[in-house]
Amino acid sequence: MLASVDADVADAPNHEGYWIRLDQWNRFRHDTYRKDDRQAELRFIPATTVSAASNDVDDELETEERAPVYANFTSMGETERLVNTGKKKGTTTKCYLWKCDLCKSNPILKVFGGSTGVLFKHLNRYHPNEYALARKTSKHSKCRVDENGVVIEIYSFKDSLPQHVKFVLFIVLDLMHFHMSRSSNFRTYSAGLDGSYVPCRRDTSEKILSIIFTLMRALLGEAIDAAKARFGEPFAGFQCDIWSPKDCTTSYCASRLSFVAKHDGKNFDVAPCIGFDQFPENSHTGDAISRYLVILLAIYNITMEKSITLPTLDGASNNKKAFAALKKKAKVCFPHHLQRAIQHGLGSAGQKKNPTVLSHIKRKARQSRSFHCSVNKHALRLQQAQKSRGVKSCRTKRVYRQHQIRWGGLYRMLRQNRHLESDIKLALTGSREGTCSEHPAFYVSDLEEEPTASATIAAVVTVNAACDDEESADVCSQGEDSDIEQVEANEAKGNEYPLQHRCLGNLEWKKNNLLESLLTTPYEVSEAVQGHTGSGLDKAYILATTLHAELTADVVAVVSGSGDTETWENVHARSLPTDLQQFRSVTASELKERVLGFDKDVLLLFLKMNPSIDTGVDGVIFNDMSATVEMMEGEYNRQLRFRGNYLLTKGWLNTPSNVRTSDTAAVVDLASPAPESASKPAPKRRRTLAELATSFKGTTPVIELICDGADSTDALLTERIRTEKDSFAALCKAAVSSEKYVVHATHEFDQFQFYCDYEQQIPIHTAVYFADCCSKKCASANVEQLSSNAGTLLADFHSGGLSPEMLEMYMFVRANWQYKFLQPSVADIVSAYIKTYHNNSQQHGYSEDANSDDENE
Repeated sequence: MLASVDADVADAPNHEGYWIRLDQWNRFRHDTYRKDDRQAELRFIPATTVSAASNDVDDELETEERAPVYANFTSMGETERLVNTGKKKGTTTKCYLWKCDLCKSNPILKVFGGSTGVLFKHLNRYHPNEYALARKTSKHSKCRVDENGVVIEIYSFKDSLPQHVKFVLFIVLDLMHFHMSRSSNFRTYSAGLDGSYVPCRRDTSEKILSIIFTLMRALLGEAIDAAKARFGEPFAGFQCDIWSPKDCTTSYCASRLSFVAKHDGKNFDVAPCIGFDQFPENSHTGDAISRYLVILLAIYNITMEKSITLPTLDGASNNKKAFAALKKKAKVCFPHHLQRAIQHGLGSAGQKKNPTVLSHIKRKARQSRSFHCSVNKHALRLQQAQKSRGVKSCRTKRVYRQHQIRWGGLYRMLRQNRHLESDIKLALTGSREGTCSEHPAFYVSDLEEEPTASATIAAVVTVNAACDDEESADVCSQGEDSDIEQVEANEAKGNEYPLQHRCLGNLEWKKNNLLESLLTTPYEVSEAVQGHTGSGLDKAYILATTLHAELTADVVAVVSGSGDTETWENVHARSLPTDLQQFRSVTASELKERVLGFDKDVLLLFLKMNPSIDTGVDGVIFNDMSATVEMMEGEYNRQLRFRGNYLLTKGWLNTPSNVRTSDTAAVVDLASPAPESASKPAPKRRRTLAELATSFKGTTPVIELICDGADSTDALLTERIRTEKDSFAALCKAAVSSEKYVVHATHEFDQFQFYCDYEQQIPIHTAVYFADCCSKKCASANVEQLSSNAGTLLADFHSGGLSPEMLEMYMFVRANWQYKFLQPSVADIVSAYIKTYHNNSQQHGYSEDANSDDENE
């Protein structure tokens, strides 16, 4: 048949443009009869003359990089096909037509969707050489050709699975996303390391992560059961925090359990994450939180009432109500208490306002904001000012801004201001003395203090310090740009330094250093207790006592200068400005009320179990405090009997090798009954205050004195405790005098290592320390770290498809992988993966003929 357009044919009379095959003619007639459809006609014109036109027809099939197999075929357009079977029966689907260029008969092949199986099957049957080349160059092939033309065989899925596990762990532990496997640049980099390995796709990565999560949760359950069987209940501390992402579309509850685990004969102070679940209810009421915690702890066969020694959380009212409903006394996080005390001292919270110090803080915050505005010329000037005094480009510093919530940002801002004082003056005024030759467009009167000698004049500061919420926003961030009219006027005037009025005066720089000096110790205390595993209550008490003593001392250490010229000098507290004196007094008062007033029975046990603290009546801490010492001894004896009775019941105190008896008595086996004494029983006596305090908790006295009719087992336990107390006193004295356990970096006594070394000599004391002291933490910063990491992960634009369930597994694995006893081996992960998905072996590529798990990406 002659084509209808002369331009579509060649001059040769026998050219195929003049003729059409019968099978093509039927399709041509069907698609073009009585239709003005030029595109339908172009499909049947040979590619030698209409290659450009066929590109327009197959836009949907064209990609940036078409598979090499298509090089042997020519597109003949598309059609529709009626589906007669399956779920899509009665619907139509697109069918793409391809003509083989290698066959003389030019057969037409039908391809449905993006599958290339029909094309590969045709080449394999009729053109084996071209089939081999197409297979090698395909991205789904078991072989690949590198840039040098060398054919490299790709690992099968079974062989790649161990490496897939390592790839998933690499992504999770480095807080990245699984979409990295789709990056062509990463694949190129990975091929350079091992050309036979292809990273797994996202759905496979998520399946592997779910397997790792399941295995780690089982190992964690075993570790918790082992600790519970070792010490009895209660044995673990608990920390939790509810967190919401920035979009506030959902909320998560991060939870940790702190206890002492034993692995390979060694003790470890651990705080594994036990959950980062999506909070199941919309409202965060106390009842809702309590219901969730009951369900969470039940997963690990523990309860809040029996298993938890001390919950630690922030000071939110709903948390307090939740634990009140659970009938469990909780402790507010020490750093949260410290923050509230600092906020009260600054006047940003509470009833006692301190507007003067707030106005100075606001002035400093406005100055720091000058280097973070959209116009970055001042930030560049700050870098140039540092370079002009010999600082390398990689060593230049930037000015910190005050954090909207935490007071730690205020301290860092003040400290950085001191280090960069001359550079800030040069960047804002053009002079390292802080004087500017330019005059502002107009002056703003300063209502807070007298004008300084500098040409810059402070702007009016209005302070709104009425916020008294537990997690209130930074009041000093309000109105930072209230001088916008001054800035615009300076710019309109053409001043080179339009922000010169924001530079602090000499008196304000001095006050910057004074406030930084007062915040230095609180900042160091806050940082010291916010470790991963947390710090004990004794450490928090000692640090709080030290901080309180410094805040009430008559002498204050004040810093000045920076670098080599940094010096600290002692000044009298009364020489400080009135607002800073008020800050010290209010902060000390709040600190004493919030931290130093914690339950004495819990705290006194910590102090007694600390070998480095002298807890005698003649000691520094308890000098002339005989009643407190007796109370401490009572709590000490109560816990020794409680843990000792459990160990004795389990048969773990039957070895009398470390039991010291009198010089004349023989060694008594604690498992055998005590010999009857021929002497008369001692007369009953009045219980001391320590004994009364010991038996005060509960309706039944915990300590039953021998003279009050205790049985032989109690007598043996009492004797064992007595001998252990003597051993403990001797070991403490020797350890303190030798300084063997003093950490030289922090000058702290390593209690944990002390009890690990002498566990065999003093097993009851070790059990008391591990279960009743080491498990109780003073801070909940470890769960807030989980929330911070989750926020970083969700901030990535690729995280939109990260489901709450996947986020929970992600954070659980990342937080707990640091513990070796919670790490499943790669072989166990691979075995569990194959066992879980063995029913779909062909789909998931377990057969030896399957391609790498990279198809249909």
